[in-house]
Amino acid sequence: MGVSPKKHPPTSEAFVKRALKSDNLPEISAAVNAYLASELRFLLPIGGYDLSTIRGNITLYTSQGGEAFEPLGGGPAEEIVGGEIIYKDEGRVLTRRWNYRDAEPTKITCETKQLILCTESVSPEYQTEYLERSVTDIAKLLNRFCGAVTSISTFSVKESRKCAIL
Repeated sequence: MGVSPKKHPPTSEAFVKRALKSDNLPEISAAVNAYLASELRFLLPIGGYDLSTIRGNITLYTSQGGEAFEPLGGGPAEEIVGGEIIYKDEGRVLTRRWNYRDAEPTKITCETKQLILCTESVSPEYQTEYLERSVTDIAKLLNRFCGAVTSISTFSVKESRKCAIL
């Protein structure tokens, strides 16, 4: 994708570094805590969206470039670079660089009632075992701490990548 992993480390790697440097981790909601705990445990990036904010279908897409992106935490809109793998709905970009960064308008909050989580692995050794263990772990945590009813779907993108939606 032309993305430097040193300049833009995978979400899970950046989160592990943050966890090692700090005594405090963010506490947004029980749902977010559940998937961040799994991200730390399995080192797989996870993107999450409040379903009430989603317009139409979610698509995994190779950007043509120039799409606007509203980053989580606010700040000025960013312009997506052509060739980036993004998740988008029918109105906007939800994450950029796979699950590197989520969007502000679709973030999960304490008021979120329905959500969708997406994770993926591009590493063959992680594709089945860790990906499946990760989403099963998240489902158990969401059930235990949120009383959630979950459904898991997996799919392959080309033969080198496997994705899961929880």
